[in-house]
Amino acid sequence: MTDIPELTATAAPAKKRSRGRLAVVLVGVAVVVLIGGFFFGRALWRSVFQPTPKFESLATKPDSALRGTVAFQRPPFGNGCVWVVAASGAKPKKVACVEGHAGDLTWLADGRIQATRYKGGEGTGDTRSWILNVSTGAVENVPRDQIPPRKNTPEVIAGPRGERVTTKSENGRLTMKMSDQTGTRTLLSVGAPDTYTFGQPTWSPDGEWFIVKDDLDRLLLVTTADPSRTRVLIDGGYTPAVAADEDPSNPGG
Repeated sequence: MTDIPELTATAAPAKKRSRGRLAVVLVGVAVVVLIGGFFFGRALWRSVFQPTPKFESLATKPDSALRGTVAFQRPPFGNGCVWVVAASGAKPKKVACVEGHAGDLTWLADGRIQATRYKGGEGTGDTRSWILNVSTGAVENVPRDQIPPRKNTPEVIAGPRGERVTTKSENGRLTMKMSDQTGTRTLLSVGAPDTYTFGQPTWSPDGEWFIVKDDLDRLLLVTTADPSRTRVLIDGGYTPAVAADEDPSNPGG
């Protein structure tokens, strides 16, 4: 019976050590959960909830230094209507509408626009092509044997003077850089969700600016001068925005 107190005295420190180890483990687990939650929350914010960038609008603040005309289409998809707008910023003008989705747009040397919808791509139906007169709105069908072959979508935004523009979106920031004979410089660096991207690039013939469409269907005009500026040309436009070196219809009025 005299051994019982000794056993009780030995068990008490062991129980305390066990509780101490459990407390350390729980604290460690809590720290891991907090750190993991922080990084998960930051990643979720950057990829989903971080606001998309805002840019000035050329519609409200025109820039007369920008020369050229941009042809584009407007939502809803497949309405078949083609519009033009001065690159300097102005009220858009509807040129004409064709049956179904107008497809790819190309400026012709005489100032008219060729719209070509390819079978198997965006839109439905067989391959068709039209010539749109910007001044009169007249629409002319292109014979099937004269329809140009489809062009591949460029992976790099390549300019008319050998410029190469690349974009990178990660860690909650979108960066656009341009490389040319003078080196590489940043055109744009803004906070944006990791899922925010640009597409459908098209250049002005003089290489002084180009158009990209962002995920909000905004047509953004990006200048290549140093410093570069990015502004909204059209809020609600899509494939493709095509630039011309002249303004055949004076869409700005």
